[in-house]
Amino acid sequence: MTNDSGLFKTMPELEAEGWYPVEGNRWRKGEAECVPLYEGRMVQRYDHRAASIELHPENVHRPAQPVSAAEAEHRDPRWLPEAQYWVEEDRVERPLGLGWCVGFKDVTAPTNVRTMLAAALPLQGLGNTLPVFFPERGAALGAYRTSAPLLLAHLNAFAFDYLARQKVQGQHLNLYIVEQIPVVPAESFDETLGDRSIGEFVRGEVLRLS
Repeated sequence: MTNDSGLFKTMPELEAEGWYPVEGNRWRKGEAECVPLYEGRMVQRYDHRAASIELHPENVHRPAQPVSAAEAEHRDPRWLPEAQYWVEEDRVERPLGLGWCVGFKDVTAPTNVRTMLAAALPLQGLGNTLPVFFPERGAALGAYRTSAPLLLAHLNAFAFDYLARQKVQGQHLNLYIVEQIPVVPAESFDETLGDRSIGEFVRGEVLRLS
């Protein structure tokens, strides 16, 4: 959010440069498109549409504040949160063929109701306050699509949250902390629960919650 800030465009800047809004909260000019930049404060558990960013220029500190999505907005599948910035799509690095990923809020605290807040995120612009998990280079995307929902379920589980808050001492849930927290072995999800595997059950619940 600092080193790359020169790539960010505000809505007035987009309008002044001749961009025009299109579907999906994007802006277009000729063949180029700008995509919204998602920040941690726009996300909650299983929810990539939790809040828009509203600017209050008169505020000396923290002029950009999150505004929680209203119930009517959440009920509308076409509604998308308003970002503070947009970036040109060709500057967004992402694995070819992958349209979403799992990420979590970096800014947190052990005194919050929940310390770990993770969601499935659209692969558009992502600020550093939203660390994400990508598949390894060269890995099959099908494997990621199968395993990522299981990872998301882990991250948002009460047990994982309890362990995370024992390790967080400040206001950031750093990756080096997250990678130390134990998770259920992957092979455990192959075990059956009635007529389907545990993995199939968990993926279905994650989809519903998202």
